[in-house]
Amino acid sequence: MGGALDRPYSDYAAGIEFANDCAHKCLGLANGYEKTSSALLIMLDSRIEVARKPGVRTTTVFSEKGFSHTGDGSAICFVKARTHIEAVE
Repeated sequence: MGGALDRPYSDYAAGIEFANDCAHKCLGLANGYEKTSSALLIMLDSRIEVARKPGVRTTTVFSEKGFSHTGDGSAICFVKARTHIEAVE
């Protein structure tokens, strides 16, 4: 009986709605994981960029830079940023 339902659609509606809700929730979670993972990978790339510089110690790679800036208020340049990611932070 190729593709025909043996019962009316209404008998399947609750199951279809449940499956749809589950798929929607999974896609929402995947979207959140994608954003979180992307941010973590960007931060990891920044740490690798620092670590690849000659003579850098491990403690330097994971050190947090303090807030120090120059500028007139219209544009700010962070003087101690080691990477473009640190400058954005």
